[in-house]
This record gives sequence, structure tokens and C-alpha cells, in this order.
Amino acid sequence: MGLSTLNSASAESTESRELLKAANPNLCRVNAFRITGLNVDARPRDIARHFQKLEMLERLGSSNGAPGPFPLDPPPDGDAFREAKQRLNDPQRRLIDEFFWFWPDELGQGRVDEALTALAQGDIRAAVQTWMQRENSQSESNVSMHNLAVLSLTWALDLEQAASRRALSEEEKKLRDNHWRLSYKRWRVLLDHSGFWNRLSGRIREMDDPRLTPGGAQELRRSLPLALLSINAELAVQAAERGNTDEAKRHVAILAASEFEQGVVNEALRQATQPVRDRLKALCRAAEPEADRDVVHSDQVVLRLVHEAQPLLASLDCILSPGHATREGAHDEVALTGLRCQIAFGNKTENWKVSSQLLGMLLPIAASQSARARVEENLKIVKGNLQYQEEYGTCWFCKRNPPVPTVAAELVMHGNVKRQYGRVQWQTLTLKIPRCPACNSAHSRGKGFATLGALLGIVIDVVLWVSFPDAGALWFVGLFGFGYGGAAVGRLLAKTAGIQPETYAKSYPRILREQKQGWGLGAKPPGVK
Repeated sequence: MGLSTLNSASAESTESRELLKAANPNLCRVNAFRITGLNVDARPRDIARHFQKLEMLERLGSSNGAPGPFPLDPPPDGDAFREAKQRLNDPQRRLIDEFFWFWPDELGQGRVDEALTALAQGDIRAAVQTWMQRENSQSESNVSMHNLAVLSLTWALDLEQAASRRALSEEEKKLRDNHWRLSYKRWRVLLDHSGFWNRLSGRIREMDDPRLTPGGAQELRRSLPLALLSINAELAVQAAERGNTDEAKRHVAILAASEFEQGVVNEALRQATQPVRDRLKALCRAAEPEADRDVVHSDQVVLRLVHEAQPLLASLDCILSPGHATREGAHDEVALTGLRCQIAFGNKTENWKVSSQLLGMLLPIAASQSARARVEENLKIVKGNLQYQEEYGTCWFCKRNPPVPTVAAELVMHGNVKRQYGRVQWQTLTLKIPRCPACNSAHSRGKGFATLGALLGIVIDVVLWVSFPDAGALWFVGLFGFGYGGAAVGRLLAKTAGIQPETYAKSYPRILREQKQGWGLGAKPPGVK
């Protein structure tokens, strides 16, 4: 299979460029010979008369398309006929259309060729039977194998087109996949069949047009594997972009089973996925300048980048295998672009909670080990900053204001308790909980309301005691009710201001960590006076 690799020389030839340009899922639907019903060896005067007839039919409104075994649905209109005429007048485009349509067994004998006559009458079975008999005889040019390869390719593509409009039956699916297999099988044989390519060279000489290069047949020979594989690669990308993962993987499997060189398969996939890569690159190029213009809100840029990139990355993921350079490059570009935007946002706003969330979204996108390491390193730093900020960087009670050490809340804990010979020994630990002046004032007001309530309760108790010396229960109700009510008023005012009560200090992370280590709340262990 030495000729199955597209080299730089073939990439520069006119024939190769035209072949690779034509290699798409509509290859057989726009074929000028299929649209017009002409034979591939039709001469210019025959073509002119044929188009005069088609134009007349169009004016009369009675054109129903070209006769043949593969009528187009919907039938070609006037624009399609005019495009076909332009293709036939362009020798490079005509050569490609001839290559992917049915040849007569002998040059210039299309009108009397037995198989082509049967095909024109819609008798596909008779044409296939004739070609298979000739294929088995292994003629020098092996035209019949070429025609069977074209037949399978056309049938497969027509069924792919039908599947875009309706659900195929199981029988149709098997027929479609079998035609892909048969088409590639025959094209692989033809690729190394010198007699076939000599026949194509003879046809180019017969056309006798200076716009066709003498080595055009060999250039097409070198480009053919990539051209064929590009069709399935493009169908795979189309399916992936529709979210049809199974269909995308089916086409990737067809590529793998083609038995062409892996390098050509990779190149077909690379070219087919290039538009997806280009869209991803455009997203990344737009993200960083936008983030630089408004760093404070650049977190939204990262969110939008991830949201818009994810479906495109998913398309690549179901087509390209893990470790594929194109797949990893696309993933890493999105992840590292988002990382750079996040770094600017974090440093500017110190909103480490949002930064941590952004990095958590970017980490699964990064594909290469180096890109993942960079995101993980930054995520570790951000989480450290977030932990410090939560514990020391902001007021624990309102989560808004910076703390002031002089008004920090204090909580005493005891630990390392030892009980021996009726004696108890322990250590104490006084922890400071970050608090801002506003929260300190709110807590002080809460205490004030509780104190005021208790004082009012005492006054009422005295009045009750003087007035009703035997109503001891009423004294308790007065003291308890006003004390509890005052404290409740204080908590309500703090809650209205968005401030946690002072008892919220018990949920401070450092307190919780010390409790896990065995320290308890309070200055003394339980039971110690």
C-alpha cells in the first residue's frame, strides 16, 4: 500500500486539489453524469444537444430528472442542470465526475456497452451481474471492479442521505454498511492495479485538454485514499455535532476497517475536525481580550467559554481516541485559556470561592498531564486561599466584611483531660473567631436586649411578689419570659441584618477541627466545679 499516503507533490496538483475538494457526502449527488443521464465518454456535441433537450423540457415544465438507476429525490432543477453543464465544461471537474461514475468496458463505447445499457434502463441486477463476471476474469484495466466500487459508494451515500430524513430499516442499515465494506475493498485493490490507472491515463490523453496534466492519473492515485476516507470522516463529524454518538462511532469504525494506512486515516480525521478546532480556537482567542477588558467580571467569560466549548469538545471526543494530538490540543487550549482568565479574576477580586468553582470545571477539560498539573496546582493554591479567607480573611458571622482583631469573638475549649486518684487535670485553649465591628455591635445589642429583658423580668417579679406573695410561679414566668424575649429580639435584629448569632462561633472550622481531636467546649471538663 505504498501509494496510499498523500505526499506533498500530490497535494499541489490541480487534479488532487479538485478530488479532495469534491470528496464529501454529496460526491455522488452532484455528479454531472448522474444529474444529466449522460455517459462518461459523451462528446461535446452530444452534451450540447442533450442540454438543449433538457432546457426545452424545463421550459415546457416536463423535466423529471435524468433516467437511470439512481434517480435523485427531489429531481434536479434548472440550477442543478446548469451547474452540471459548468462541471462538464471544466476538464478537471469533469474528470472527477467521470472517475466516480460508471465507465464503458472500452473507451468510447458507452452507447453500446451492455452493462451501461442495462443500467440506463434501471436494470441494476443485470449490470451488476455483467460487471461481476468481467471482474472475475481480471481484465487488464479492471473497469468492472471500478464500476462496482462506484456502485457501492453511490448506494452507501444515498442510504446515508436517506437516514438524515427518516429512520432506516434494519435491512437498509445492513445494506448500507455492506456497501461501505465492498466499496473500500474494491478501491484498495484498484489502488495497486496499474492497468486501471493506465486506463485513466488513456482517458486523460483522449480528452486532449491542456488544462489536464500528463501525470494527473497518478496524482489522483496518490490522493484517492485520503479523498475516500474524508467522506466518512466528514459524516462522523456531522453526526457528532448532532449529538448522535453512535453514528459518529460507526463512521470511525468504517475508517478503521478500510485497511488504509493509519496515517491517512488520521489525516482524514484531522481535516474533517479542523472546522471544529477552528471554532474552538476562535472562542479561546476571543475570551482572553474580553477578560482583560473587564477583569472583575471575567468569571463570566470563563463560564461562557466552558459552556460553548463543551459540545465542540464532545464532538471531538467521540471521533478521536484518547491521546490523539488533535483531541488533546483542543482540550488543553480551552482549559489553559480558562485558567489564564481565572488567574486574572482571582488575583483581582480575591473571590476564591468562585475561582475554585471555575477551576473545578476546567480540570476535567484538561487532557494532557502537563495541562492537568497546571490546573491542579492553581486549584490547590486557590483552595488554600479560600480556606484562609473563610477562617481569617472575612468576618465569620456576616461573610462580607474584613475582620478586626480587637473585636474578635472568643471561645474557650478544654482538652488533654487526665483523671487520676480523684484529681482532674486539663489544658485550656482560647480561640479567636474573626469578627467585624458591625457584627460585634449586633451581638452586643443582642446581649443588651437579653439583659434588659432580664431586668424587666426582675422588676415585674418584685411587683408580683409584693402584690401576690403566694404566686411564685408567676415570678418565674416574668423572669424567664422577658429574658428569653429580649434574647429573641436581639437574634431577630441580627438575622434581619444578615448576621449569624454569636453562637455560630461553635461552627468555626478551627473549632470543629479541635473537637475532632478531642477538645471540648468550655473552660472545664464536664463534672468539674
